[in-house]
Amino acid sequence: MPDFNTPAPADEPRPAPMGAFANMAALESGAANTSVPVQDDLAEPEVAPAPVPDKAKEKEREKLAKERAKEEARARKEAEKEAKRLARESKADSGGSLPAGKIIAGVLVLVLGGAAAFVFTAGADKPAIEKALTARFGTAVTVADAKFSHFPAQLKLTNVSIGDIKLPQVVAIPETASLLSGEKIWKSADVTGMSLDAGQAQRLAVMLATEPSKSAGLSLTVQRVRALGVNVSGTAVPVPKFDATASLNANGTVKQVTLALPDGKAQVLLAPEDKGWSVDFDSRGVTWPIGPKAAWDSLRAKGLANAEGIRFEEFVATLGGGNLRGTANLGWSGGWKLSGAVELGGVEAEALGAAIYGASPLAGAVEGKFNFSLAADALPRLFDTPQVDGSFLVSRAVIKGYDLARLVQGADPAGQTRMPELTGALNASGGRLQLRSLRGSAGILNLVGAVDVGPDRSLSGSANLELGAAGSRGRTTVRLAGTVAEPRLAR
Repeated sequence: MPDFNTPAPADEPRPAPMGAFANMAALESGAANTSVPVQDDLAEPEVAPAPVPDKAKEKEREKLAKERAKEEARARKEAEKEAKRLARESKADSGGSLPAGKIIAGVLVLVLGGAAAFVFTAGADKPAIEKALTARFGTAVTVADAKFSHFPAQLKLTNVSIGDIKLPQVVAIPETASLLSGEKIWKSADVTGMSLDAGQAQRLAVMLATEPSKSAGLSLTVQRVRALGVNVSGTAVPVPKFDATASLNANGTVKQVTLALPDGKAQVLLAPEDKGWSVDFDSRGVTWPIGPKAAWDSLRAKGLANAEGIRFEEFVATLGGGNLRGTANLGWSGGWKLSGAVELGGVEAEALGAAIYGASPLAGAVEGKFNFSLAADALPRLFDTPQVDGSFLVSRAVIKGYDLARLVQGADPAGQTRMPELTGALNASGGRLQLRSLRGSAGILNLVGAVDVGPDRSLSGSANLELGAAGSRGRTTVRLAGTVAEPRLAR
């Protein structure tokens, strides 16, 4: 007979539910599994105060749960798509049977995909990202928000601050195979909406060019950084919006930098060398804010840059059916200086005149060799007063507006004068252009003269004209006046 005076044993504690039906809120909050003691039937039951719900935390948990559900749904969708693709490939390869290798591959896709998602979610940790970037750039880096998406796998950072440099948005794409390793490899990081002043642009360039300290212990590698629509303000001359792409070495140093206009009309390739940076510049159909106002058909330059300036080993420009080819040194220490030598080959005189003066009273193909030197305290004024010396030949020369043979004869000079060749010497200094030892002939017409072009584009000079041998049919001296756009000749 049972002993009714012996108290009944307490209920055994039951384990908390696990698996897909576990209370995620409790697991995430770290609640412990506890057993509940049997109360004395005669004791007055204690009523625990009802917990006050934290609405903010509850909303955050609901938001996380919804995001997790969406990510899981996307993962299932991608997994189903991958499984169907593998099944189709297997059917095509083996007549409908699905070999074990394909099954294993499909399972690995699902398992690694889930593992990658976990690693990325864990990797979207702002403090860890800020620490790694601070170590890379050597200055404090903060991130307002870091968000990871699984498909496609990418990490999005918003409002990144590198010191006083602001990056509105950065999107990083991973190398999938590195997700489960200690060293994460990012194939690319794209920056959009970046605006810099001249000082910030210089500091960022120095940061990228500086090798990170080995003591920084970086655990990430970025293979390429691209910035789209970069806007730089506060420069001496206007800088158009451009795109910048930097390829990086495994140690974080720059391998190559490409700066390009969005329309593809110009780009600069920069690569580090032992004694500086190699420079490879190329543009087509661009009129630059300084120098001759010409939309160069093409302009190409190669050289080596350092802290003092750039040595251009070669530059080639095409304009007006011909080309300009030469070497140059550009320096910016203690003011701006540009010097070198250039050779012209078949450049149309009208194109040169239009680029320098906006007009040209002379047509023909110009050939010549010139030395040049320019100096100014500020870049915008570098081309204001060039110094140029050399000699030239104009083939198939045409003096527009005047028939010089008729002028000698006292007839109406309206028309033009054609000469197989016109030669001379050129000197430019202090904003004034001087053409000396001008010589040309057209049939029985011979010309010897000199022309000056003032800083205000005014013309002055004279020419001795003869018809026939030793002026047997007439000779005269004409005076030149007016402007480059509207020259005037008078006897």
